[in-house]
Amino acid sequence: MKLAIGRDELRDAIGKVQNVVSARSTLPMLQYVLLEAKKNSLKLVATDLEVGIECVVECESLGQEGIMTLPCKKLHEVVANLPPGSVSVSVSDGTTVALSSGVVSYKLMGMPPDEFPKSPEVSRERAFKMPQADLKDMLKRVSFSISVDPNRVNITGLLFALVDKQLRLVTTDGRRLSFALYPLESASGFEVSHIIPRKTIVELERLLGEEGDVTLYFSENQVAFEFENLLVISNLIDGVFPNYEQVIPRGHDKKVVVDKEPFAVATRRAQVMTTDRYNLVKYEITKGKMVVTTNCPEVGELKDEVEMEYDGAAVEMGFNPQFVLDVLKVIQEEKVRIELKDSQSSGLFKPMGSDNYLYVVMPVRL
Repeated sequence: MKLAIGRDELRDAIGKVQNVVSARSTLPMLQYVLLEAKKNSLKLVATDLEVGIECVVECESLGQEGIMTLPCKKLHEVVANLPPGSVSVSVSDGTTVALSSGVVSYKLMGMPPDEFPKSPEVSRERAFKMPQADLKDMLKRVSFSISVDPNRVNITGLLFALVDKQLRLVTTDGRRLSFALYPLESASGFEVSHIIPRKTIVELERLLGEEGDVTLYFSENQVAFEFENLLVISNLIDGVFPNYEQVIPRGHDKKVVVDKEPFAVATRRAQVMTTDRYNLVKYEITKGKMVVTTNCPEVGELKDEVEMEYDGAAVEMGFNPQFVLDVLKVIQEEKVRIELKDSQSSGLFKPMGSDNYLYVVMPVRL
């Protein structure tokens, strides 16, 4: 392998793949990145056996194609410390890679590439395309409620479902649920219901851009996302996602409209007076007004009021304040619609004017 490539281009490519590299692993090779030079391109591959990322960048071939593995984190540090300009990359002594720019030169010890895990073949028979920005926005709006409970593996990921002319994304941790809907102009021609691991979702949120499309490929055991110069390949979670349609409340008769920011401010004020043992904020809703209170024996009390649009019967609700704030953080609209039934039933939160996003929050006993 012998090539020349811009320092910044190489650094950025390593930065895109390095997050999936295992900091600690029983397999040392999972701390490495694979570099494969072909013609005038360099492909970098990193994986933790659950998620793999491939990044292809242009380079100047100096007549020698080849393949090598190097410790990913150390390679990123080396390249970041090279002076700006063109970097010469060449293999010497079998597993030693020389990187030089100007008068600065490094040598890094690699490992035989045949020990690096092979990327799975991506089936391209079932494919679906959408704008990167739209998928990124959807993921950010629902990913916060993915469970981190290792005992409930089936909800430690995001449900990705293609149904008729809709894309649905659903997450839950058992105490709250987030739902996003993306209407399609035409049916995809196939239906999908896969659970994608949380780590994959985190990487997609980081890597997806604001322009261009992303193409998704679905197979029985993997899903792949291809955009710009990247290919993200992920295993799927083997499990059955809860029936989210049964969780979403229907027919709540008490409908409230409130400005998001005053609602969030009052909730944060109340959260100050809570503890891990007493994590409850009470919302008393009457005509035109919401009274927000908390009374923690260990800390003290808080009472605040928020104006709102409501003309129904009085109702009291108790919620974990962090769950409410998490919802308000991802709602971009200025007003929030809340649908309630009674103090024992879950609350349904929606951005005003949109039915494409909704959030279910379980109540806390008053």
